[in-house]
Amino acid sequence: MNQINQPMDVLQAMEPGMLALDDEAFVRQAYLRLLGRGADVEGLNGYVQQLHQGVSRFEAYQALASSDEARRYESRRQQIRRSVVVSMPSLRSRTELMPSPTWWPAPTVVSWDGPAPQVTNVNDLLGLDGVDFIKAAYVSLLGRAVDAEGGANYLKRLRDGWSRMSIVKGLFTSDEGKAHGNALPGLAKALQRYNKAQRRSWGGWYHRSVLGVESDLPMERHLRATHLALRQV
Repeated sequence: MNQINQPMDVLQAMEPGMLALDDEAFVRQAYLRLLGRGADVEGLNGYVQQLHQGVSRFEAYQALASSDEARRYESRRQQIRRSVVVSMPSLRSRTELMPSPTWWPAPTVVSWDGPAPQVTNVNDLLGLDGVDFIKAAYVSLLGRAVDAEGGANYLKRLRDGWSRMSIVKGLFTSDEGKAHGNALPGLAKALQRYNKAQRRSWGGWYHRSVLGVESDLPMERHLRATHLALRQV
């Protein structure tokens, strides 16, 4: 573990409710709060193993907060906040539809050839990103390789800030997905949590802020899209 001194406000950013989570949920929530992304399989397993070996949650949280990726993400997050305040003075309206950033870098050419990454459960699938995520989602939920048109459509949705769970839900509940009928282990619970996270209620807040479930409320979509754009600049 990196024992780098951190300002006290970093540790205070860990909400008390996180301590009530099991180890895996705690690590996933820490990744979302500190890195702005889901935990990759290697990182998730590594931190969970360290927690099982006696490393305290405060130490694990501090080590992740001390990483270069966390520092870069925090810097970008502050830039996003400033840009949103400047460019969207009417942000106070919670019902306002957030547009995607208009200053996207030129999209790179992607190839849909090659095998999809193998996944054995929904957490493996959500640990992927971009093209790999879409290819694996098609194979696991539809039972076939992704076609170029469908892949481009879903890749654009990701770039527009839509969550990976929204794509998983769309594929799984489609006519083709129903016909295939393959439910990944953990998918039912993930869909249940995702649906609850969309609510503008205390329960929705709990799923978003404490359990770390991504929602597709307009503000979150806008921030994800902006974060993705900054990663490509």
